[in-house]
Amino acid sequence: ARVVNSRAQEVIRRSHPDFPERVAGLYTEDDMSPIFDAIPAPGDGDHLEAARWATREAARAGFTTVHCLVGGAAEIWALARLRAEGALGCRIRVQLPYHLLDRLDELSVPRDDDWLSLGNVKLFADGSLGARTAALSQPYHDDPSTAGELLMTAEEIAAGVVRVWRAGLQPCVHAIGDLAVDTVAAAYEQALAQCPEAAGVKGRPRVEHASLVSPDTVTKLARLRIACCVQPQFVRSDWWTEERLGPERVRSAYPFRDLADAGVPLLGGTDCPVEKLEALTALACAVARPGEEWARRFGQELRLGEALRMFAKTSAEVLGEARDEGTLSPGSRADFLVLGDDPRAAADLEQLPVEQVWVGGEERPGEG
Repeated sequence: ARVVNSRAQEVIRRSHPDFPERVAGLYTEDDMSPIFDAIPAPGDGDHLEAARWATREAARAGFTTVHCLVGGAAEIWALARLRAEGALGCRIRVQLPYHLLDRLDELSVPRDDDWLSLGNVKLFADGSLGARTAALSQPYHDDPSTAGELLMTAEEIAAGVVRVWRAGLQPCVHAIGDLAVDTVAAAYEQALAQCPEAAGVKGRPRVEHASLVSPDTVTKLARLRIACCVQPQFVRSDWWTEERLGPERVRSAYPFRDLADAGVPLLGGTDCPVEKLEALTALACAVARPGEEWARRFGQELRLGEALRMFAKTSAEVLGEARDEGTLSPGSRADFLVLGDDPRAAADLEQLPVEQVWVGGEERPGEG
C-alpha cells in the first residue's frame, strides 16, 4: 500500500490519465504502478551509497548475513561493486524477483560466493493484511465486502516453482492470508510431483510470512518440509489483527508455536524497511510477543533457544548453506555478535546492546 497527496495524484495523471483520484490518497497492489513510474530513478552513485550505508546499518543492528530482495540490476551492480572493494558491511544473499529469472545470465549474480551470492527467487501469492489484500478463506471481519485476492493460482505458482528449480535455485513464495498459504502448500506439492530433480537443488521450499495459517495447513507444511520465514515484529505492529480477523480466526495469526511444534523449519526476518532492522527487537518479539493482549492469549511464543536458532542456524540451513553455519563451532565462519549481557538473563531482550559485530573474523563498522 502507498499513500500520495493530491499534488502527486495530479502529476501522475499527466502520464497516466486513467489514474483514479482518491481523497484519502490510498493505493494498493497493481494500482501503485503509476506511482512508481512517476518517481525519478536513482543513479548508480545513489545505489552505491545506499548499498554501502544499508550493509553497514545491518551490521550495526546485529546482522552478519541478510537475505535481501532486490528490485533490479542496479542494486545488484552496487552490491557487486562493494564486494569487489571488500566494503560490504555484512554478507548478502540476493533474493531475485521472479520476473527477473529470465535475466540470470545478464545479472551475473554469483551462486557460491561467501559474501555476495544468489539465494533464491521470489513469487507473490497475495498482498497484505494491512491493506486487506491478503487472500483469506473467509471475508475480513472488519470489512465483509472483501476476502482479499490471490495473485496467482496454485497451478501458476507450481509452474513458476518448477522453473525456479530447473534453474537450480530455491523458490520462495510470499503468502500472508490463510487461503494464500494453503494455495502455496498445494502448489509446492504439485511442483514436487512434477519435478523430481528438485531434490538436488540447494535450499528447501520456502514460504515468506505465513501470517495466518490454518491447523490443516500447518500439518501440510510440516509433511512437505516447507520452511516458513516469519517476521515476529508484525505481532506488535499489527495491533489491529484481532479486529481484522475476528476473535476466532485470530488464534491462527502468527502461529510460531504451532509451526515449530509441528516440525516446520522456521527462519526469522524483519521485513525491513516495513519494520525496524534490529536483531534484538526481532528476537524479543518472537519470545515475548509484546503489544496487544491477543498476541499472548494463545501461547504462540517461542523459547529463547528456538528464536536464536530461527535467526541463525535454521536460516542458514534453509538456504542450503554449509551445515555448520549459524553456530559458534570450529570450522564455521567467524560471524558473531558480542552482546552487553547474557540474553538468558536479560530482563528486556530488546534493550540488550549489540556491542560488537564480527563478520569473517573482522569487526565490522557500525556507522554509515
